[in-house]
Amino acid sequence: MKPFSAVLSVCMLCFATFGLAAHAQGVFSSKGLKIQVDAHGQVTGLRGDQRDCLAPNQSAPLLAVKVGGQFEEPTSATFLKDPKSIRLKYEKSGVSIDVGVTEKETHVTFELTRCEPEAVVGLVVWGPYPTIINKTVGETVGVVRDGEYAVGIQSLNVKTLGGYPENEEGIDQSRGQAALAKPWGSVLQAWCMDRSKPRNVDAWNGSFPNMPVPPMPGETVVGTKIALFGCAEAQVLETIGQIEVAEGLPHPMADGVWQKLSPNRGRSYLIAEYNEADIDEMLGYVKRANLMSLYHGGPFKSWGHYELNPKYFPNGVAGLKACVEKGKALGIPLGAHTLSNFIQTNDAYVTPIPDPRLAKTGSSVLTGGYRRRDYGDSRGIAGVLRQRKSELDAHGRH
Repeated sequence: MKPFSAVLSVCMLCFATFGLAAHAQGVFSSKGLKIQVDAHGQVTGLRGDQRDCLAPNQSAPLLAVKVGGQFEEPTSATFLKDPKSIRLKYEKSGVSIDVGVTEKETHVTFELTRCEPEAVVGLVVWGPYPTIINKTVGETVGVVRDGEYAVGIQSLNVKTLGGYPENEEGIDQSRGQAALAKPWGSVLQAWCMDRSKPRNVDAWNGSFPNMPVPPMPGETVVGTKIALFGCAEAQVLETIGQIEVAEGLPHPMADGVWQKLSPNRGRSYLIAEYNEADIDEMLGYVKRANLMSLYHGGPFKSWGHYELNPKYFPNGVAGLKACVEKGKALGIPLGAHTLSNFIQTNDAYVTPIPDPRLAKTGSSVLTGGYRRRDYGDSRGIAGVLRQRKSELDAHGRH
């Protein structure tokens, strides 16, 4: 009896230990949405508003992986309590992934915290999660609505993109695919690519073939993170704002109000090349038309260094500041067209000597010597390339 008792005790201890660690199904809830995931890593329920919004008879992997150019859905899921997470296994590739789960009042977050072997996973896809909702599908914002209830997905960091990976380039040329209409309703989806390895891609839909893309050290799929939420349709915008604050995301304010709720959003404004000489006249037009603001289309000599163009502001920053103060006195904000991640080829970062910090997106072999007397000394590399392109175009070569 004693050996049997000892064995029974060990078995009961093991059962209790594993019972604390794992379950056959995971249920994760926020105030407005209950998400169910089964033992195969499939989402089996998106319950809210007293109904299940998950579309039937559709595949709904919590997380799919791409290994060796092939997509693979999980074959098993183990639900762990401490910390709360889901361990996904992919039988064909042998990949194992941990997804951390956090339940909050407004939403539930899922974060990829471990991936082994990490090097073989080229990208991961959250979902797609099929829903029965298709009355209003917000492709860019990632929210689907039926007039009363809404379900949404939000990317929670810069490595996680709303949408679906349709090319090897790693970008989405569309206006947005975080949500898409489908015959049965819609899908919610997001993805993340491993950008830590050097790649060659056909850029801009194949317009620039075999372009080298340098690696971004440490930018693997680990860390990709999303939020899923459900709420009354009228509360969608407010809920997204609450998610931004809860997750420490940018939450820009205007006069103490979140910009997406600002009464000024959507108001018309005047685009005009205002300058120090005509600022009073331009502000007068804005005031009479009851427009929101005055916006300059191109106040800079070039993008990159963003030095003010003396054509408009001969007194430089002081001249622009004087214009702004005049607008402020009338309650009219002034703006400027600024693409802060663009650098033009005539900027000092590019010519005459390219800044070594510029990213390299390709290279060519010079077939002849460069002689300054052929092109003049003042145009720099950018000028030479423009001249050469003109010569090639004139001979019908592109």
